Formats: sequence, structure tokens, C-alpha cells
Amino acid sequence: MATRKDVARRAGVSEATVSYVINDSKRVTPEVRERVREAVRALNYQPNLVARSLVTKRTRHVAML
Repeated sequence: MATRKDVARRAGVSEATVSYVINDSKRVTPEVRERVREAVRALNYQPNLVARSLVTKRTRHVAML
């Protein structure tokens, strides 16, 4: 399984830049954005939803009792 670090290394950018592109949270030049997206596709990267929920403190799950 590819990590954000692997994507950053392949695209030649920082891990933060990969995060910005994935979350579309900051302005990134179109060239860098495309390099990161290509690395994501090539490595078949998928964000770890468990790790994301630990950071955001939101799971987006509904419990039914």
C-alpha cells in the first residue's frame, strides 16, 4: 500500500503539498497538481480513512440501535 510519503517522493514534492492537492485546501500550481495526481494514479494511492478520522475526530458513520 502506497503512503503519502511515497507519492511525495515520486512527484518530487513535500508530503504537505500532496496533502494540499488531495484535500484541495491550498493553491498549488497546475503543473505540481498534475504531477501529484499522476503519482497518485501510478501508485494507486488511497487515503487511510481510519487515520483521517483520528485526526479530524469525525468518522462520518451513523450508528443505529
